[in-house]
Amino acid sequence: MRDEIEKKILELVCQRTGSDDIDMEMDIMEDVGFSSLEAMELITELEEAFRIRIPAIALRRVMTLSDLADVVEEKLKK
Repeated sequence: MRDEIEKKILELVCQRTGSDDIDMEMDIMEDVGFSSLEAMELITELEEAFRIRIPAIALRRVMTLSDLADVVEEKLKK
């Protein structure tokens, strides 16, 4: 499941940035360069793709793409 989550995150981020040079340890805002609005749009796309709801409070600890994958994985296990 984790591989599927990471693959989807990388796919969406690469589409948005136009770059294939993205890895899971990148900081969403600093390294990827997303604004807070772009980050929220990414989260919305992930919610739709995995049919989950990610509460805003869960996003407090999300800095990297890997952190985001952790949150998605936790929601899928529930």
